[in-house]
Amino acid sequence: MANSNRAIGFRPYGTPQRLSPYIAGSTIYPGDMLLEPASDGQVDPSAGGASEMLLGCALNYAVAGETVLVADDPAQLFVVQMASGETEASTQVGDYCEVKATAGNSTYRISRHEVDTVAETNTKPLRIASLSPLVGNSWADNADVVVSINTHALTSRA
Repeated sequence: MANSNRAIGFRPYGTPQRLSPYIAGSTIYPGDMLLEPASDGQVDPSAGGASEMLLGCALNYAVAGETVLVADDPAQLFVVQMASGETEASTQVGDYCEVKATAGNSTYRISRHEVDTVAETNTKPLRIASLSPLVGNSWADNADVVVSINTHALTSRA
């Protein structure tokens, strides 16, 4: 059975290790992967890209100026769907990838973030740890994978 194409952003894998409150700099959907805090201390969703410093995923909906809870522990793992068209294979475990920053669903207030651009380049912001053990999930188009943050804002510094 094929994996369904149902991007719902990032979700903590297992129990969230730590939840921290931040102030949203723009609209944030649950499941959005967030960038490191800006100079004003506010956080915004990832725009996608190979050189982003990431903080963690949002656990609630917030608009600019509101509080957003973030699973921001550097050791936290996340489950996320791979974008359609990526070559999903068990050989990608250990490879690196980027956030595919698709606009959130404003009707249901849910993220549409996915991962994309898988490569062996260790400067990309995310790293694939495994296939998610969800029932019916397989190494095929739209696979749900477990990822860690490779370039974490609380631990990585250039």
